[in-house]
Amino acid sequence: ISEHWSKTGRILRHPLFAAISRKAYMKSVAIACVSDFLSSAISRLTGHGNIMIIPNIIDTALFPFSPKGSRDEGLRLLCAASWRLPKRLDLIFESVCSLAAGYGEKIELTVAGNGEQAEKLKKRIVPASLTVNWTGFADRELISSLMQRAHFFLHASETETFSMVTAEALSTGTPVLASDTGALPELVNERNGLLVSNTPDNWIAGLKEIIAGNYDNEAISLENQERFSAKRVGRILVSLYRTKGSGPDHQGPS
Repeated sequence: ISEHWSKTGRILRHPLFAAISRKAYMKSVAIACVSDFLSSAISRLTGHGNIMIIPNIIDTALFPFSPKGSRDEGLRLLCAASWRLPKRLDLIFESVCSLAAGYGEKIELTVAGNGEQAEKLKKRIVPASLTVNWTGFADRELISSLMQRAHFFLHASETETFSMVTAEALSTGTPVLASDTGALPELVNERNGLLVSNTPDNWIAGLKEIIAGNYDNEAISLENQERFSAKRVGRILVSLYRTKGSGPDHQGPS
């Protein structure tokens, strides 16, 4: 089983589907999870003893490194998601508005994606120094070009089992400010960004800290392009199929 699903816990507790779902898991030789966060949840709920971490593949050709432009014409921030829970556009929006109120320079926030949270916040009045661009639905090519242009990528969420969009931003060399939840701590570290807990004050403080930081954009891209490349992930997956794991009777997560 290759497992990416954020609702695994729900189905494994469901009164009708829990037994058959657990049986399917336990009959598998191995389970491949996209993150340690998801692996731990499945291990706890099923007791399966052969779980491997195999991350998602990023299209590194579509999300390549591009040098960041100067901030002389303003600070460019980007967020992209389907704007409904568990995503938290409110935290991003409030922290950027707070920053803009006392920053003294132009800030541009681009919000890519649709959703009820976006529709609600479009009506808000923002500081004069802040320009908010609402793209609506954005295909992968547009998101890639926006990431390459942005100085920082912002991702606020209540939980994530992986977060493709965060990995894609890192692949372009864009530092990330993200929620300290779910699998996001497995992607974001002191070399490529900053993690904050989901409160308005922490997001405001985190945004001020990350824009004052010094990041090697090319190094961020190189590390994550290798980490999520089809070649590397493919090697891990092929290795799993060749060894066929140690079998579902093996006790304890590997």
